Amino acid sequence: MLITNISKLYTFAGAWSKRGRRVAKEDMGPVIRDAAVAIEGKEIAWIGPARELPAELKQRETVDARGAICTPGFVDCHTHTIFAGSRHAEFEMRSEGKTYLEIAREGGGILSTVEATRRASKDELVEIGRRRLDAALKYGITTVEIKSGYGLNETDEIKMLEASRALADERPQTVVSTFLGAHAIPPEYRDRKVEYVELVCDLIPEIAERRLADFVDVFCEDGFFDLDDTVRILERAREHGLGIKVHSDEFRSLGATEWICKNGGASADHLAAVSDEGIEALASSDTVAVLLPGVSLFLNKPYAPARRLIDAGARVAVATDYNPGSSHTQNILLATTLACTQMQMTVAEAMCAITVSAAIALGLFDRGRLEAGARADMAFFDVPDISYLPYHFGEDRAVMVVCGGEPIRLQP
Repeated sequence: MLITNISKLYTFAGAWSKRGRRVAKEDMGPVIRDAAVAIEGKEIAWIGPARELPAELKQRETVDARGAICTPGFVDCHTHTIFAGSRHAEFEMRSEGKTYLEIAREGGGILSTVEATRRASKDELVEIGRRRLDAALKYGITTVEIKSGYGLNETDEIKMLEASRALADERPQTVVSTFLGAHAIPPEYRDRKVEYVELVCDLIPEIAERRLADFVDVFCEDGFFDLDDTVRILERAREHGLGIKVHSDEFRSLGATEWICKNGGASADHLAAVSDEGIEALASSDTVAVLLPGVSLFLNKPYAPARRLIDAGARVAVATDYNPGSSHTQNILLATTLACTQMQMTVAEAMCAITVSAAIALGLFDRGRLEAGARADMAFFDVPDISYLPYHFGEDRAVMVVCGGEPIRLQP
C-alpha cells in the first residue's frame, strides 16, 4: 500500500533518537513536505518526499491523504477504558463541594463502578470497550493501555482482563492489558486488607500463565495500598515475568516512585505530589513519568511538575487516564493542551509525550515515530501544522488513521 498527498509528515525521529528526553521543536522531525509512505504488511517500508518515490513502489494500491498532515499514531498509555455504569451523579456532588476522597469514603468513587462492573457480563464489557475504542480512533489513538481494577475479586478481575484480551484480538488498535487488582479495597475486605493483598498476589500466577496482562499496577496512596503492599504485589509480578507500573504520588508521596525506579518499572503515573527524591530517581532511571493532566482539571487539583521533571532529565509521557470518576475523557489532544497551558510543556514536549515516551512507557519500541522498519501506526489531521492540535483544544479529530498497516477513513 502507498499513502500519498501528505502535506507534512512529522517523523519524530529526532525525539526517538533521544528516547524522549529533553526534546526540542526540531525533534518532531525531520518534517517531510509533500510526503509519501509505502507500507508492507504492518510496517513502513519506505518514507520520504513523493518526488523521490522509487519507481517500483508507484504501482501499489494508493490511499490519498487529501493534503492532511501526518503524525505517528498516538499512544494512550494510561486508561481505565473497560468499566460499566456512570458516575455523573458524583460529578454533581463534587460541584456542590464534596471531595473525591470524601465520596470514596462514603462508598462512592471506585467502589460504585465496581458494583456496576461486577453486574456486567464479559460480553457486555467487550461491547462497551468496542464503542470506546472506536471513539479513541477519532482522536488519532492507535495504541491503548487498559487497566482492570473495577472487579476487585477473582472472578471479576479475570473477567475484565478477558474482555481486554478479546478486544486486543479483534481491534485494529493495539491493546495493552494491565492487572490493577490493587486499585481499591473492596467492601468485603474493608477490615482485612492483608487478606486482600494476598488475594491479589495469588491471582498473578494465573494471569501470567494465561497471558491476560502485560503489566501489574498498584494504587499506592493513603487509604488504599501502602508501600509495603505495593512492593509485595509488584515483586510477585516480577517473579512471574510481568512488567510493573505504579499509581504514585497522586495526593502524597509514599516512596513508590523511588522504589519502582530502582526496580526496573516501566512507569510511575500521576506524580502530582512527587518529591525531589522521586524526580531525581525518574531522571536517573529508565522509568517513564506518566502525567495525567485531565485528572487535575477534572478534580481541580494541582498539576504534576512537568517542567521540573523534564529539566531534571526525566522521560515524560502524557495520557488521558480515561476513567469514570476522575478523568472522564478520551481526548488525548486535550491532554496535550493542558500539558502546554498548565504544566509549562512545549508543543514538541507534549506531542513527544503521547508518541515516543508513551510507547516506551508500554515497552513498545516499534512505534512512536515514522521511519522505515517502524510499525505503520499513523494519524492524519486536516490542519496546517502539528501545533494546531493542542492549540484548537477539544475540537480536532483525525480524518484517517493507519493501525498496523490498515487504513481507516474516519471522515468522508
